[in-house]
Amino acid sequence: MSPAAFVRSRPRSLTALALGAFLPTLGWAVSTVKWHHRHTAAGKDGLTGVLRRPEFTAAAQKFLDTFGDQAVFCFIDVDHFKQINDTYSHAAGDAVLVELARRIQHWAGAHGPVSRDGDEFVVVTRIHPGHRQLRLDHLSELLSTPVTFEGRLLRVSASIGVAEPATLHSRNVSALRRGADVAMFEAKRAGGHAGMLAYATRQHADAPSRNGRRIGRPGTALDVEVAA
Repeated sequence: MSPAAFVRSRPRSLTALALGAFLPTLGWAVSTVKWHHRHTAAGKDGLTGVLRRPEFTAAAQKFLDTFGDQAVFCFIDVDHFKQINDTYSHAAGDAVLVELARRIQHWAGAHGPVSRDGDEFVVVTRIHPGHRQLRLDHLSELLSTPVTFEGRLLRVSASIGVAEPATLHSRNVSALRRGADVAMFEAKRAGGHAGMLAYATRQHADAPSRNGRRIGRPGTALDVEVAA
């Protein structure tokens, strides 16, 4: 090979090496974006894969129409969530939300719709009245089990409001959501943001609301620490 030929081919070799190193990273990024777009296009939350609110509302109403008084509507607020974002990073906060979404979906079963809005989740599932308290206590335990992130154990908890169609005399998803929302706030206030559970009453379902949310409700957040 002549010196001139060698000089001309060298940049192409370096370019090929650079592309070889870059393409796997590019492929990962493209796959991540495609995953996000696929879930969003399918009516799902891009971070956790649970349903977005419009899709959840339709699925939950169908579930309530099918199972009636056997259904249970839960409104879940992760306690002091802002602290984990401020202390450990938003990546840690995202990891907590993804893991809690997975636990809620597992608890609800394959046909129980789940949705997320910020650090709040809503879920509808079918529970036999005789097993209801046991199952709800299990949900509270699941949401109080530490989440592992980059070698740390992040302590989490959640306040839960529970609305039952028979108690509220309604199978309307908006009424049950409103009642569970008010009950969740009462659980949070009673438990000092420490993983309490409260049941909605008929009066809770009649609370003034805007866009399905109780008027005057405070901002919400998730309580997380590094495990000792």
